[in-house]
Amino acid sequence: GDAIVTGGSLVHEGGQVRGEMRTLDGPGLDVSGAVDRAVGPGAAIQARSNDGPDREADRRTRSDRDDDSWWDSIIGGFAGVISTLALGFVLAGVGGALVFYGRPYLETVSDTVRSSTLRSGATGLAATFLAIPTFVILIVSLVVSIVGIPFLLVAIPLYPLALFAAGVFGLLGVAHAIGERTAEQSRDGIDLRRRNSYSYLFTGLAMLLVPHLAAHLLTMTGFLSFIGVLLSVLTWLAIWAAATVGFGAVILSRAGTRRTFVKSAPDPIFENDD
Repeated sequence: GDAIVTGGSLVHEGGQVRGEMRTLDGPGLDVSGAVDRAVGPGAAIQARSNDGPDREADRRTRSDRDDDSWWDSIIGGFAGVISTLALGFVLAGVGGALVFYGRPYLETVSDTVRSSTLRSGATGLAATFLAIPTFVILIVSLVVSIVGIPFLLVAIPLYPLALFAAGVFGLLGVAHAIGERTAEQSRDGIDLRRRNSYSYLFTGLAMLLVPHLAAHLLTMTGFLSFIGVLLSVLTWLAIWAAATVGFGAVILSRAGTRRTFVKSAPDPIFENDD
């Protein structure tokens, strides 16, 4: 048949080539393309069929890559679950201490959230946008006055710390309001003696963070990771909205010291069991 040499020379000692003889050589030579053009489609198919080991290596590489991606999804989801549980325990600890030492202030913020939700949300959103300009004005006003310069050492770290504390306080107030509202909706299934600020707070925190846990569990499956990412984004948006409303309630209630925007509750009516 034909003799085709790529990148070399044809040597025939006593042999005979009855067909066509070709030598393919040169810089940048496309061997597979040249072979395809030289021997036609039938031989090209045969040449491709000889690449079995390379294809097997490609398949093994692709399989290893898929295994690594699946393992990375599990590790990432597990790390997300641990971080969410840690966040929940920290918030629960801070909230428990706040209930123990300042329950009236937390209940005032919670009642403000329930009575003036839209007003609290608008106030919190406006305060969020005005936080940085207010900080700049505060720094400038202290700098231009000689007496205020020493207070910069206190104002610079305390201002963001106060904002963060107000945001956490407001988020806990919203969690308390959510838990209280949930207890009112299920008053037939929960003993009244078990209802207190601790249960309200922990119930509200669970309702805020459980969807985030579910999102991380979905990402561990791999094929449902897009649903987990979407649920995680929606959960963070809900937490941000809750923190914004709570921040506004902290401002309106002056950190729980004013009940100006709390609706007066009606006097309880007790029925005679006789």
